[in-house]
Amino acid sequence: DIERVLEAAAAAGAIVEINADPHRLDLSWEHWPTGRRLGVRTAVNPDAHSTGGLGNVRYGVNIARKAWLTADDVVNAWPLERVEAYLAERRERHGTTA
Repeated sequence: DIERVLEAAAAAGAIVEINADPHRLDLSWEHWPTGRRLGVRTAVNPDAHSTGGLGNVRYGVNIARKAWLTADDVVNAWPLERVEAYLAERRERHGTTA
């Protein structure tokens, strides 16, 4: 039940990955309107196991675009200072280490 997973992610302040490996491409673009409505943030991950896999990030960016996500929704599109502030606030609010 992906909606319940996204609700739990939103409640925890979790960042949900878009796995950009062309054999994976999850979380599907079809689920992101729900995630966005709930305030879930994402990070696009190329799932690279070698430097050759770094180019896969473009597939994840395309998933985000197809889902109508913006740079504001994608944590690794933010300036470093914003990422650090977000993670610090998340640690304070939820008592997490990441």
